Amino acid sequence: MCVFRRAHLPERPLLQIICIYIYSYFMGQAMCNPLELIQNAGLRATSPRVAVLSYLAKHSYPVTIKDIKKCVGKRIDLVTLYRMMNDFLRVGLVTRIDLGKGPQFELKSVHEHHHIVCTRCDRIEDFSDETHEKIAQRILKKSGSFSQLTGHSFELYGVCVPCAKRFAHA
Repeated sequence: MCVFRRAHLPERPLLQIICIYIYSYFMGQAMCNPLELIQNAGLRATSPRVAVLSYLAKHSYPVTIKDIKKCVGKRIDLVTLYRMMNDFLRVGLVTRIDLGKGPQFELKSVHEHHHIVCTRCDRIEDFSDETHEKIAQRILKKSGSFSQLTGHSFELYGVCVPCAKRFAHA
């Protein structure tokens, strides 16, 4: 159970979420449940919101609106689902990723990570490496037009081992 309550957290929603993640990590606890995350972010914890956030929490890879709709969308129309995802983005609960096949979403992670994507089967694997962060900062320093970075995207594409084996025998 997450012991943080809204009164104990910073006013900015993203900082609230980061505090919860850090607390959970260092206390060896499982991630706070979706109901608490939604409430701590200052949103109404409706059953559709809890269902969608629960679905995202169960997946360790980015999912599409179509994936979400297929699983939990029988009681949620498409427009509501898009609005819900925009609300989650606004308060920092989820991250939007575009891997070339439309927007995908995943729960916001405390640890900066990126993705490597199989071009044959669309398998996605997370990775983190501090080198690209240093490169981004170096590029910012060299730029005469920008004073700060507000975000970035870094994805790698390749062929996963199972696909490489499957296509090597074909």
